Amino acid sequence: MNALLDDYIKQIGNIWDNKSNPDTVNQRIHWWDSPKLIRHMNYLICGEELDGWNTATIKELKKIRNRYELAVSVGCGSGGKEMQLLEQGIVERFICFELSEERIKIGTRNAKIRGLDDRIQFFYGDFFCSNWVNKKYDLVFWDNSLHHMPDTYEAVKVSCDILKDDGVFFCNEYIGESRFQWSDEKLAYVNQIRDDLDESLFHVGDEIFPRHRKRPTIERMMQSDPSEAADSANILPAIKRYFKEPRITMLGGTVHLLILDRMIQNIPENSELLEQLIAADDEAIKKGMSMYAFILTQK
Repeated sequence: MNALLDDYIKQIGNIWDNKSNPDTVNQRIHWWDSPKLIRHMNYLICGEELDGWNTATIKELKKIRNRYELAVSVGCGSGGKEMQLLEQGIVERFICFELSEERIKIGTRNAKIRGLDDRIQFFYGDFFCSNWVNKKYDLVFWDNSLHHMPDTYEAVKVSCDILKDDGVFFCNEYIGESRFQWSDEKLAYVNQIRDDLDESLFHVGDEIFPRHRKRPTIERMMQSDPSEAADSANILPAIKRYFKEPRITMLGGTVHLLILDRMIQNIPENSELLEQLIAADDEAIKKGMSMYAFILTQK
C-alpha cells in the first residue's frame, strides 16, 4: 500500500482525537447505541438475539478456532473490541495500529486498568509502512475500520498476505457506497418511509432533521473526514478476489443509517415503530440493499 502522507495521518488523527468524547459514552444517539438493533444484527449473524456488539461475530469466530496466538488490528480506536477478545481468552496477543494519539492514550490506560497491558501493544502510524507488516498473524481483525482505508483492494491483499496459512480474516464493516454516495434506489426506499413518519421525530432539541435524506457532497465528505467510506464500495469485491469462498452475511443497515441514526433518540427501544423500522430494514436486505456486512474467512 502506498505510504500515507504525514499531513494526512495528522489530519485523520486530529479528527478522531476530537471524537474521543467521554460525555457521549452510553448515550443513545446513533443506531448502534440501540440494544434492540444490536440484538437483531446478532440474530442475522448467528440466529440468536444476543446482547452486545460482536457477541455473535465472536461466537462465529470461535467455531473456526478457540484461540489465536497473534492478531493484528488496523484502526483499532481505543482497543475496546480487541480487549474483549483478550479477556475472553480467544486472542493471546494483539498488535494494534491507530492514527489518533488520544485514543491510543485511552486504550493504553484502559489496558493497564484491565490487566491486559502485557498482551496488547498500541502503535501510532501507518501499519502498512511498519515492520509489523512483515510478520505473520493468526487473525487479521477489521471492525469498522477497513472502510476508512484509501485503497481497500490493497488493504485486503496485504491482510491475506500477512496471514498464516490457516489464518483467519475477520471483517465487520460498512460496505455501502464510497463517500456515502448512496444509490437512487436506497434513497427512494428510505425517503418513502420518512414521508410517513410523524413530524415530531425530526426534532431533537434545537436540531431539525430534513424530511428527506440526500447524498452529501464529496466536498463536504472531504472536509469532514477524508477517510470516511473512502473506498468502501470495493470492500466486498476485494475480499472475493483475495479469499476463496468467504462467508458473507449481509446485515442491512439502510434504514438504520438513513433513518434511525440520530433520530433514534425520539424512538423508544420497545416501541412498535422501532419494530416496524427493523422489519423495513430486513426487507431492504431482501431487495439487495445492505450498508453493512460481516465477513469471516480462512486463508
